[in-house]
Amino acid sequence: MRGYFYKNLPFRTSIFQRRYYLDFSAKSKYFLFDKKGIPLVIYNKSKVVFPVTVINYFMGLLDSNNLSKIDLINLNRYLDQNIDNENNFIFKHEFDEKNWGNKSIWYSNLPHAMLFSFLSRLTSNELSNFSYDLEFYFKSLFHNEIYKKGIFIEYPSTNSQPQNGQLFGLFAVVDAYNKKLISGKSLKFYIDESFILAKDQITPFGWTKYNNDRLASPFYHFLHINQYRVCKDFDLRFKKLYFTALLATIWYPLIIIYKITEKVINFVKS
Repeated sequence: MRGYFYKNLPFRTSIFQRRYYLDFSAKSKYFLFDKKGIPLVIYNKSKVVFPVTVINYFMGLLDSNNLSKIDLINLNRYLDQNIDNENNFIFKHEFDEKNWGNKSIWYSNLPHAMLFSFLSRLTSNELSNFSYDLEFYFKSLFHNEIYKKGIFIEYPSTNSQPQNGQLFGLFAVVDAYNKKLISGKSLKFYIDESFILAKDQITPFGWTKYNNDRLASPFYHFLHINQYRVCKDFDLRFKKLYFTALLATIWYPLIIIYKITEKVINFVKS
């Protein structure tokens, strides 16, 4: 799972709306699926369905121009079977998650945002393969536990606010604005809140945080840099964050040492 999830997502300068803000093409190359064409993940020695991997894969197919009608049918079937109508959440995680201590069933809202961005890039003909329309998926994104005062809560069960999740959430909000589902005033509100959170999660020496409590690994730091490059097209305030984080890459060797030490300490404690 880590080898697939931690692939570099290069900044894309394409002006074509069908293309995602970051290039997910590498995510189209996967190897383990269930009988219904849905990616499986080996996690704690078990095969599980990890929703963010599912959406990463289909976004990769779209970005690499390899998305077929069968793929759309498979994804729609998966969504139909994983909508929790009682809570109006789309994605259920039916396994224990060790990093955050979430017990089955737990929810992560990152795949909600990415799903909406994926669907918003499909043609009307492609969208006809799905049981629900864009407005439905966007409303599910704004369920009461996902956004609180403009902040995208990636793990509602722990109230965690990872910076990358907040910015992927903002990408979905911008897509909703482009689809005329929200007003310019609403868009500005979410851009403002996303900027405040991102700014607060940069350390005094410029390296980004994963969330308020954890220094970002090199993968997430470079992901944040690419996300800032996208966001500065929405709001120029992100331009300073982009250059600050970019200059902070000089600390890369020290961060590697720090993260290794952190893992050793956590391992000893466990």
